[in-house]
Amino acid sequence: MTELPQPIFIVGQYKCGTSWLQRSLAAHPDMVGVSEFDVVKATCALSPSGARLRTPDQRLAEYFDRSGWCARWDGEKWLLRDTVARLRSGNAHVQVAGDDSELQKFDNLTPEAADRLYRRVRDASHAFEAMDAWLEAVSEPWPDKRYIVLKAADQVAGFRVLQAWRPDAPKLFITRDGRDASISEEHYRSLMSERDAPWYRHRPDRDYERRLHVWAARVALAAEHAGRGDLTVLRYEDLSADFAGSIEPILRRLGVAADPDTVATIQQRTSFSRMAKRERGEEARSTMRKGATGEFLDVLSEDERQHAWDTVGSALAALGYGRDGSIEPITDAFTAPGAAPASERSESDRGWIQARPNPRPAEDGRRHRVRIRWSTVGGIPGFVGVRTVRDGERIIARGPKGSRKVGWIRSERSFVLTLYADEEGQDPIASIVLRRDDPGDLFAT
Repeated sequence: MTELPQPIFIVGQYKCGTSWLQRSLAAHPDMVGVSEFDVVKATCALSPSGARLRTPDQRLAEYFDRSGWCARWDGEKWLLRDTVARLRSGNAHVQVAGDDSELQKFDNLTPEAADRLYRRVRDASHAFEAMDAWLEAVSEPWPDKRYIVLKAADQVAGFRVLQAWRPDAPKLFITRDGRDASISEEHYRSLMSERDAPWYRHRPDRDYERRLHVWAARVALAAEHAGRGDLTVLRYEDLSADFAGSIEPILRRLGVAADPDTVATIQQRTSFSRMAKRERGEEARSTMRKGATGEFLDVLSEDERQHAWDTVGSALAALGYGRDGSIEPITDAFTAPGAAPASERSESDRGWIQARPNPRPAEDGRRHRVRIRWSTVGGIPGFVGVRTVRDGERIIARGPKGSRKVGWIRSERSFVLTLYADEEGQDPIASIVLRRDDPGDLFAT
């Protein structure tokens, strides 16, 4: 059997440079890219407790009629919005010739491959059967490539399913200052509504503050999965300021050529001016709108900037974004490679902290109670802080030793528990990461 290219998944973040990152990787001679498609959400209905296989009709609609991978914009209207009806009636699929310089789409498949994919998606009895069918369909034309680059701007929301399906595949999460991303999202949604994009869902509740909250929630998910060593996080601003210095380490980790000439060629082929046909910072009514950084400083008033910081400042700070738009290095919550597995106890020569159970039970919709114990040595004052990327840190207990049971442990977030010698949280004694346990069967009913 012919060996197929290995998938690389770009799983987020929305309006944070996922398209640019995908095109940059796909421009490498050992890689090819596929037009955006969230195979997880197309296959599964997601919930906090797991995933449910969509019905055949739902799957077919999401894979074909409602996907950007299938639909094609001709400058005035969307083509291929009736693909399911045509495949169901046996109408011949017309293949459009393509090459590796463009992102691959449904109409690049052969008629035989298109019909086979339709039938396998329709008849799948498990989510992975449909997902395998799609991955094989887009990969089979490229046996000479080492990687196939797949992108879905909000796929981190279904990361547990993705990781269970393809645990060994590289996964990248590119983010951006959430204040800028939320501005770009407003423009993008307006454009997709105007064009009546087949995948667009009108969200009247998604105002600027709500978009900030969603951005921060996805950052928290990325921190959890990066802490497990399953996800690599990078920033749009770093890619903009130092393209070669940002992309070269990724290429080296993938084991492909990363010499200066290769990187320079990729940069030239995928620059903003080359792809958008205008200079960075020049705004246009386009999916590639402006390519700017720090836009929120010009768009938001001082009160609005303060409110944004009050709303998601902890997540911004964890990623190195300052209230004033300054940028510092990303905190180790996102950069520690393969963080150690959760343990029940951490200690130093000045004291210890313990949490049981750790890891806590997999998400099942309930709030699980965790017992926290701590003790300092020699009467050192003790302050127990709890920190999440989304909410920042707060002191929850005081005293040189003690025990407390907490019942607010819920969701996919990881919690960092730290025993401090001072209430300001500047003198840590011992720290422990409280994680959620890996779920058993994601598709259990």
